[in-house]
Amino acid sequence: MTNDDAAAICAYSRMPQVYVPAAMIPPHDEDDVLARIRNFTGTDQMYVVVLDETGAVIGNIDLYWQIGPEGEPDLANRELGYALSPEYWHRGVMTDALAQVLRRAFAAEVENVHASVYADNVASIKLLLGLGFKQHVNPMQPGTLDFTCTATDFAAAK
Repeated sequence: MTNDDAAAICAYSRMPQVYVPAAMIPPHDEDDVLARIRNFTGTDQMYVVVLDETGAVIGNIDLYWQIGPEGEPDLANRELGYALSPEYWHRGVMTDALAQVLRRAFAAEVENVHASVYADNVASIKLLLGLGFKQHVNPMQPGTLDFTCTATDFAAAK
């Protein structure tokens, strides 16, 4: 992800049909996106989804470090978030992109990837289950479903 990606990320991230089901706070402007890019440059926490035919940025995947008991980054446990421009929904684009990111993460030091989605976000639920995520109910967050995936879960889903 580079500063050149900010305009595209800002454009789809500000669409209500993207940020509402993703429970995202939309960026106010490109400067918000640029600040996010600066914060995560040099880490393995943010990726862009690029359209092969044109090289256009059409989505992003975040694989944030969780925080350990002493406030340190827990590199083995990650929190997944993703967004995709609506014109590319239901085409397998995010499935392919997430599979690439997960393959890379599990080949490195990642042991668990966690995700939460609204219970009515059927497309995200199908996406996560198809990639091997296991669903868990979180009684502390009614209306949301929690998912976890390990390298074994991911490999078995192929």
